[in-house]
Amino acid sequence: MRSFADLVAPVVSRHAQLDTASVLEMLGAPVREDLERLDVKQRAALVDRLVRNLRGLSVTHAPDLERALLRETGAEPHGTMTWELTGAAALVELRSGVRYLGTWLGYGWADLSRLQAVISGLARWVQSSGTGHLIARVGEKQVRFTLVLKVAGFDRKLVEASPFVQAVGDASQGLEVLKTDEGVEVGFTVVAR
Repeated sequence: MRSFADLVAPVVSRHAQLDTASVLEMLGAPVREDLERLDVKQRAALVDRLVRNLRGLSVTHAPDLERALLRETGAEPHGTMTWELTGAAALVELRSGVRYLGTWLGYGWADLSRLQAVISGLARWVQSSGTGHLIARVGEKQVRFTLVLKVAGFDRKLVEASPFVQAVGDASQGLEVLKTDEGVEVGFTVVAR
């Protein structure tokens, strides 16, 4: 049996001389369970909580350590993730998910902050314009985001002129704005650094 605690201490010590024992103790029983019993989402949540609670870890080094821990614990993202864009709690969950995906893609602290801000701004725009959801499809060294905005009427120029859509275009590749039966789809790809 290999536990989360067994795997992370050596990884952390390779990156920095930090006290992991007290943080692992604070995280409780899940860190001592057989890692095979935890799904990817649970592993990623433990990695996130560990990195956020390590005292003395700078924000510029945290993404590198977190990426190494995601790899070591088998918590790298795969498949499809979907966020319903309803309410403030959804935005918090979305920002956390975008940070997770961006960290996995190799983004540093400044680029992660920018990516989170751009996608959060787009989500707030959706909330003010109608309803919708964001889908992230994880591929090899890239994530394809598709925003589905359910809104009556479609003015392509208005959508493309949105500062949020323009910011996404600046931070990504392959920006597409499409009319659908439900409203509008905005698609873009974020690639590994």
